[in-house]
Amino acid sequence: MLHAFALAAVLAAAPPAQPPARDPGCLFTDDDPPGTLKYGFYFEPSVFACDGDRTFYGNWYGRHLQAMGEPSFATAGTKRDYALRVRLIVLPSFTPAYVVRVDYPAGWTAQREATLTAVTETGAGGYGPGQKVPLWSFTMNPRAAARLSTELVRANLATAPRRVHGGKAKDGEIVMCADGTSYVLEILSADMHRVIARHQCDFEGDPSLVPAFYQLIRDARLTIPAEIANFMSQSRKD
Repeated sequence: MLHAFALAAVLAAAPPAQPPARDPGCLFTDDDPPGTLKYGFYFEPSVFACDGDRTFYGNWYGRHLQAMGEPSFATAGTKRDYALRVRLIVLPSFTPAYVVRVDYPAGWTAQREATLTAVTETGAGGYGPGQKVPLWSFTMNPRAAARLSTELVRANLATAPRRVHGGKAKDGEIVMCADGTSYVLEILSADMHRVIARHQCDFEGDPSLVPAFYQLIRDARLTIPAEIANFMSQSRKD
């Protein structure tokens, strides 16, 4: 059975972490950054495609993580203490954001447990975060932990684009999704720290991460968002 070490091996196949070349899909240019990076301690520089995006998305995601009392995956020693850490940040525009985090302890195998933590907030994902509202934390049995690890392997996280866009307008202009829900998957292994984001309007063009989103939310015993439930229902019919 696949387990966290299999996932770590998949991630290790990616190029070594280093400041990446500028991605043509960057939202912001590096010479016109959107303000000052205030939450850089949450993310290694290599997780974003360019400095402008690091400032915008690092601040957006980071302020919600801080409000919900979430730990930084970039803290020294974290890679040593865990075989795998995975965190899903769900950011609806007008309703409270929430986080599902699963921690696989160092030396984890498919016969061992993992820990799942879920937390939400009083604010809104597209605006201010408000205050922390703890939900629950519990031990996942080995079967559930291994099932999630297997789903993450299937998502090809080492090669999945950091971001995609809903489509392309004429002349190559980027089409940006407006209101709705953004899903941000952060994953840490001994060899990799990645942040991969999808807006719900990206699902039709790139559905590869939707089953992983579904499994994390289901394992957390939370309500499956309508756009994910509809996608999973249609994929079963197909």
